[in-house]
Amino acid sequence: MYPEFSVSSARVPILGDYVAFKIHNGDITTRAKISRNALGVLGRGSFEPDTWVFEQHKEEIRAAAYQKYVDHPGSHLISLRSEDL
Repeated sequence: MYPEFSVSSARVPILGDYVAFKIHNGDITTRAKISRNALGVLGRGSFEPDTWVFEQHKEEIRAAAYQKYVDHPGSHLISLRSEDL
């Protein structure tokens, strides 16, 4: 994985079953989202906020996002599900 590949902090939309973030690969920025179910898997049933779980597992999310990014070049939205982690 390249060092310039990173993910931003999470932001929770008002409605929806996902948490949004952005992927940065050098000068390229791509929208991304992770399902709340996937965050539940990472958090192992934790009652902490989704954004807290996201920050605690950011490297795992970064690795999964990178794999999806490589598998789907040119995609305008990267979606992560529990199966991706």
